[in-house]
Amino acid sequence: MTDLLGELPVCVLNPAAGGGFDRSRLEDALARALGRGRVRLVATERAGDAERLTREALRGGATALISAGGDGTLHGVVNGLVLEQGSAPVGVIPLGTGNDFVRSAGLPADAESAIGGLARAEVRPVDLIRVEIEAGTSGSRARVAVNACTGGLTGAVALDASGGDKKRWGQLAYAKAAFDLLTGEPEPYEVRGRLDDDALEGRVLVAVIANGGRAGGGVPVAPGAEVDDRRLDAVLIRDAPISEVLAQLPRLVTGSADAAAGAGEPGTDPAVIHRRVRAVELEAVSRAMPWSLDGEPTEARRVRFRLEPGRLAVLAPRAGDSS
Repeated sequence: MTDLLGELPVCVLNPAAGGGFDRSRLEDALARALGRGRVRLVATERAGDAERLTREALRGGATALISAGGDGTLHGVVNGLVLEQGSAPVGVIPLGTGNDFVRSAGLPADAESAIGGLARAEVRPVDLIRVEIEAGTSGSRARVAVNACTGGLTGAVALDASGGDKKRWGQLAYAKAAFDLLTGEPEPYEVRGRLDDDALEGRVLVAVIANGGRAGGGVPVAPGAEVDDRRLDAVLIRDAPISEVLAQLPRLVTGSADAAAGAGEPGTDPAVIHRRVRAVELEAVSRAMPWSLDGEPTEARRVRFRLEPGRLAVLAPRAGDSS
């Protein structure tokens, strides 16, 4: 058994996630893999609980954290960890609708394999996205994102998919929300800001600031992005007729949209901009832009993103361990 879990590993379970694990089944699975009573299990009941329970666990001496849920649960656990200035390693049991972080990071995509891997884990340093959100009169707040922040049309998709459709449709909720929006007449956002030191201004439909390469239920939003490459991938789709946006999407998915970015030279006007950066600032000029932070929806007029290299210690299967 690995010593990486320490004396008091705590698992934060979202029982409403889509993986079919209730508390009893998860306790049995953890007992088989790690020993009965080895892990303390706490369960969320409402929004914000994952973050709160994580902070309480760390104050109580937790030596490792395990997120059992979807991307939103992991988002809460990691924000709780960072707010407490903690350094405990984090394991992930994917039980959610999208599970985009495990796809991006190459971690086990099924719960049983992930649980089994905890007993033979090693620490893998992973980057984070530090997010500063300014929402006008309500002030600003600081968050971190593990996988991706998506704004504009994709932020609206996440907002739509976070409602009742997510429970009814499961992973297809993202596709349904995207279809509903694309068959309408989405209004672009007038934005200005900076990609590292380069000024940016124009009308965009989609903005993605990615640590990992996949979001929205497995969609490749930033080809070539790695969660530990010490870079953020900024992908923006400029205002264009929906027919042109749809034509660009396959190129974005395959990575050939990089060529359309003209090597990312400022002043060019490509349909798709894809840059690897360390910091991004975006301001929506005329109205707040919807954003999704690891699947959790919000709205903001101005957002700043900054790379936090290697900030998160993830419990990952040892190299060559296929079990």
